[in-house]
Amino acid sequence: RSDKMPDDVMEAFKSILISEGEMTNEQADRYMFMIERNKRYQQEV
Repeated sequence: RSDKMPDDVMEAFKSILISEGEMTNEQADRYMFMIERNKRYQQEV
């Protein structure tokens, strides 16, 4: 379903941060939170 897509995209970014950025899950969560808060990442819903 299309309403699930924003969450799937967020999870894909986190997966890349973990595998390529060598972050832990918690670090990836914090990074995504910070870029959302700084308006560097926006989700359309």
